[in-house]
Amino acid sequence: MKPPQLLAAARDLVQRRSSATRGVWSRASALLARQALEQAIVDREPKLAGASGRIRLLALRTLVADATVAGRAAHAWAALTRATHHHDYELPPTAVELEHWFDEVERVLDGLR
Repeated sequence: MKPPQLLAAARDLVQRRSSATRGVWSRASALLARQALEQAIVDREPKLAGASGRIRLLALRTLVADATVAGRAAHAWAALTRATHHHDYELPPTAVELEHWFDEVERVLDGLR
């Protein structure tokens, strides 16, 4: 899937929560959005296909002229990564938090075009 499709799937999962996705929709949608972000970087520089997410973010700083795009990408990636991990003492991210991060990913996707 292309990054815009992955991001659309993440948004759809949040907007169409059901009993079938109870307990997993927030983390699953965060994972889809993070994949969209990572895939967009790989699409920009295919040599990064085998690199970790952190390496991709570091490389992004040299691939784009606008430092804001790289900063947004790093912030969104870190937030989405944290959201995908389950901790007994933390609540999963809310739909509002996820939508904010999705908007950040969308801005990054626009900046990479």
